[in-house]
Amino acid sequence: MQARKNTLIDIGGAPLPSVTPVEVQRSSWFPKVYVSPDTPPVEGVVPNPVADGVLIEWAAVDQEGVIYIIERGPTQDGPWTEIHRTTETRYLYSDGSGQLWWFKITASVRGKAGEGSVVGAQPGKVPNYAEMEALNQAITQEIIDRLAGDLDAVDQAVGAARQYTDEQVSALNGMLEDVIGAGEWVADREYPAGAFSRLGGVLYQAVVMSTGVVPGTDPASWREIGEYASVGDALAATISIARQNASDLAAEVDRVDAVVARLPAGSGPLATSAQVASEVQARADDVAALGQRIDTTNAALGDKASTAQVSAVDTASASRDNALGQRIDQTNAAVAGKASVDTVAQVRSRVDQIDGRLDAQGSAITQVTAKLGGSPNMLKDSSYARGFTYWTAPFGSAIYYEPKYGNYLAVNAVQGGTASEQRVDTTAGIYVLSAEVYRNSDAGNVRVEIGAFSAQGFIGSTTAVSERSKVGQWQQIFVAINAPAGTIYLNCRIIFEGTNTINSVRRMKLELGLTPTLWTDDTAVQLAASATQILETRATQLENGQTRLEAKAGVLLDVNNRVIGWRANNDGAQGIFDIVADRLNVTDPNGTGSTTFEAGRWVTRSGGYMQVHGKPFGTTGDLMMYIGVGSDPNAASKAHGIFWIDNKGNAYFGGSLSAGILRNAVQTGTTQTVGTELVNGPFRTNGGNRTVTLSFSRTHRRQKSASGSSGFIAGSGANTAQVQLFRQIGTGGWVLWQVLNVTGSVDLINEFDGPDTAVSGWGAALTVNDGSTALETVSYRALIVAFGEQIVTHQSGSFDSQTITQNLSIISVEQ
Repeated sequence: MQARKNTLIDIGGAPLPSVTPVEVQRSSWFPKVYVSPDTPPVEGVVPNPVADGVLIEWAAVDQEGVIYIIERGPTQDGPWTEIHRTTETRYLYSDGSGQLWWFKITASVRGKAGEGSVVGAQPGKVPNYAEMEALNQAITQEIIDRLAGDLDAVDQAVGAARQYTDEQVSALNGMLEDVIGAGEWVADREYPAGAFSRLGGVLYQAVVMSTGVVPGTDPASWREIGEYASVGDALAATISIARQNASDLAAEVDRVDAVVARLPAGSGPLATSAQVASEVQARADDVAALGQRIDTTNAALGDKASTAQVSAVDTASASRDNALGQRIDQTNAAVAGKASVDTVAQVRSRVDQIDGRLDAQGSAITQVTAKLGGSPNMLKDSSYARGFTYWTAPFGSAIYYEPKYGNYLAVNAVQGGTASEQRVDTTAGIYVLSAEVYRNSDAGNVRVEIGAFSAQGFIGSTTAVSERSKVGQWQQIFVAINAPAGTIYLNCRIIFEGTNTINSVRRMKLELGLTPTLWTDDTAVQLAASATQILETRATQLENGQTRLEAKAGVLLDVNNRVIGWRANNDGAQGIFDIVADRLNVTDPNGTGSTTFEAGRWVTRSGGYMQVHGKPFGTTGDLMMYIGVGSDPNAASKAHGIFWIDNKGNAYFGGSLSAGILRNAVQTGTTQTVGTELVNGPFRTNGGNRTVTLSFSRTHRRQKSASGSSGFIAGSGANTAQVQLFRQIGTGGWVLWQVLNVTGSVDLINEFDGPDTAVSGWGAALTVNDGSTALETVSYRALIVAFGEQIVTHQSGSFDSQTITQNLSIISVEQ
């Protein structure tokens, strides 16, 4: 063994140095974890009933990544079933049941849910066939009753006018008889108030009942009318002039009659007057013959600025080259500055021969016009018919239209004051701003305000407040301002202050003056309505022997320069019939159906169904053609349509065909499971074999956005469902025919540095042949009777978002 060498080193006799200890490093083993803020509750939840459901809206929660969970329950306390998740602040629910449901809206931010807000709502019920048929019959009867009512109203108006005329004529005749028949004053006679008497050539009228009081001695008993000689000419006169003249070349006869009655007003202008004038003329010479009659009747109340007049002209004329027959009738009545009515009728027949050309023409024109006074409206779109084109949009507002009220703006100022305003360029002057306000409660204020502005800025403003006591009715409020020199525009505002309820406004008007006049919108030049009827025929023979014939007819109705009506023109080569109308109704007198053209669409109603095509319509506003349940085009829903086409290129057919390949298909996308049913039919067949396919699919996708090692995990249970398919032959009962058992799976995708995803799926289909008789109709009904789901959870305890889609369909194909 080899020895190992060791080396020894002498380090001295002192003790070895001590080693300095290493300083211990310290750290916290308990890191501070970030805790997200609490999710606030959803506020301002408001259910708004719509045509086929209920639209639930709420105020947005001011946090990033918020998801709203909508749950439904039969009572205010649940139990709750989740039916939808969304990032929008509204949700449309529709089941057509008409049942009262309770909805809970809960905000969730990154899986952390807040307190739910509960609101009750009752979706609209879809009427059945019998109800829709009764409604359509009522609409048809309403049209028939309206036509009959219009005719009855005209008859009553004519009768009332005749009665009024007879009463006025009788009163005027009685007054004239009293005046003309006034005798000499007798001392011992009793004279009642209003009696007439003569004394010394002067006419007097008794002021009070008197006996023995000499006229002219006591003004308190007798009022002097005037000297009888002059009063006789002024108060009542009958004039008749007749003239006859004949020579070798001409014969002429004239007659003029006039009846005049009037009452003087002291030394001033005449207070009342009545006059009848008639002129009859006949004349003939060797080249022409003329017969003419002119009648005029008028009455006036001078101090009331009221007049009425009737004029008629009859003319018959014949000469060597032409023949003319003509009649013109005109009536008018007016209350100065307030209203007037005019009626003009012209009937004309004429034949002319000029330089070898022969014309024959007959025409009749009748026009009736009525006008109401009023000043122009300086505001643009004073009832929001064009939305917020000219007005600012206040918070919590919506624009509605009802036939009873017209267009109006509804505002819920739940967060304090809000306003809608419009600027109107103008100059100095006195202006008044008016509006009609509807208050739903006595809370808060609704005001109108005018502010005047110059080039340098604000000058001043005035305001008026609606009355809180007038709840549940429309009230007019107005305010005036004296805009000084230098004013360049006015700012008109409708202000809603802290009402906590919905209040409405309509019919705003800005005009010159201190008080408002009749409301008109900015498109109305004046308040006027006229009806004109035109009939014309014409035949022309030219020198070359060619003949041209033409016939025209038309009726025009003009209200504030908005003209509707029809016109027909036929020149022998082509006939043109033009119609301009917002709504055209065609109804059979038996009330079995109707078709209308309304708002740019043709609508045909029969039983409980309607067919509509034309300008986009429906609850979604995109339908252009529709056949299905209903009677109101605005309430047409794709869910209730047998056939529809929209303006986005989509189409659907859910009915049956009668030849070739018969394909009947229906489907539903509701996410509800157990209890959901779908009906296909009834439909007829051609007797061939039908291939019936029943399919069910559902996808439930969950996502967690946070990164980390935790992820989704699948627990107990399984994705299953069972759908039963029933069949009905003719009017027989429903019979269970087939059963579809559905299975599925769960797909988990967990990412360390990305979002985690879990997708649960269900899917199955079956196809069977049906060879039942072709002599009966067939219907199929699918019903989800069972549903199961494998549990999926995230290790963090929550997930951020989820989406659910589902489809149940029945397809029947017959070759």
